[in-house]
This record gives sequence, structure tokens and C-alpha cells, in this order.
Amino acid sequence: MKKNILTIIKVLVLLGTWLFIWNHYNYEFIQQIFGYTELVAWQSVQISVVMLICTVVCLFVWKCIFKQISFLHIRKKRYLLGYLIPIALFFIVCLTYQGSSAYIFQWGLAFFILSFSQDILAFGFLQTLLEKIVSYKLAAVLATLMFFVGHIGFFPMNMVLIFYLGGFVLFGILRYKNKHIYFLDMLHMTFNISRGFFL
Repeated sequence: MKKNILTIIKVLVLLGTWLFIWNHYNYEFIQQIFGYTELVAWQSVQISVVMLICTVVCLFVWKCIFKQISFLHIRKKRYLLGYLIPIALFFIVCLTYQGSSAYIFQWGLAFFILSFSQDILAFGFLQTLLEKIVSYKLAAVLATLMFFVGHIGFFPMNMVLIFYLGGFVLFGILRYKNKHIYFLDMLHMTFNISRGFFL
């Protein structure tokens, strides 16, 4: 009984800490990137560079503590060629965009970094830490739910939330089945970049 209570406390503390970091990590950046102006796009690039540096530093610290970064380990390196899909889509968006080419490039760069950093934070750090406390399946469910909760403030419409929840569940399944974040990250990037067709 005491062990179960301790486990619940650990999970709640971890989820609360993650949500606090998530909100401070993403809020300013996402508010900037959804502004859709050239000035805001440049500010988004600056913020995204800081976000990328923070992510790299966190990965380095993680490596020092746990000796490995399991969620970045992939046996068949050729699967990484899947990143060519969002990259190719980005070039198509750039070619079809009617406005400033500098703006759309900055916008796309910011979204690439945003997707990667969010996936590292949720399905990398959070899910891996949860796996040390609870079962792998429960860790995948909790990480997916937290990723969904972290997006509620940015997509308030009910139907949009339901649509996004379906996508996030797919992210969770991909992470659980493959043990790494690359496939879900490719999908996340592809979806975000595809929004460029509607700018």
C-alpha cells in the first residue's frame, strides 16, 4: 500500500514538474510563431535557437546522468531518411508561398525546431522517466495525455482538440512500439510544416 502511494506521489510530482517546464518552455515561443508576421517570424527563429540550445544542453546532462539516450537510439539508420518527407514538403511550401520567402523560411525553421524540442521533452524525457516508475504502457499513456494537455491552451475548439488527440495517440503508439522518437517526430514535423499551405 505504501509502495503504491509512493509511486503515485512520484508520478504526480514528475507530471507537475514537466507541465511547469512545458508551459515556460513553449508558451512564449508558440505565441510568437502563431503571430504570422515577418517580424514575429524572425523573433521565432531567435527564440527557437535558444530552445534548441536548451534541448541540446538537456540531452548532454541526460547522457551524463543515465549514460545513454535510449529514445534517440535507432538500429536501422536508413529509417532516418524519413526526415526527407517533411524537408521536401517544406521546399514545396516555400515554392508555393506567395509572400516573403525570408518569412516562410524563418517560419519553417522555427517549426522544425519546435517539433523536435517538444517531442524530446514529452516522448523523450518524460516518457523515459515515467518508464522507471510505472509500466511501459502506462508511461506511454501518461506521456500522450500530458502532450495533449500541454496543447489545450493553444487549440481551444472542441473538434480541433479531438482531432489533435487522435494524432497524439498515434505519436504515443509510435513511441511505445519503436522505443525511439524519430517516427513520431517525422510525423509531427510533416503535420506542422503542412500548415504552411494555409498561410
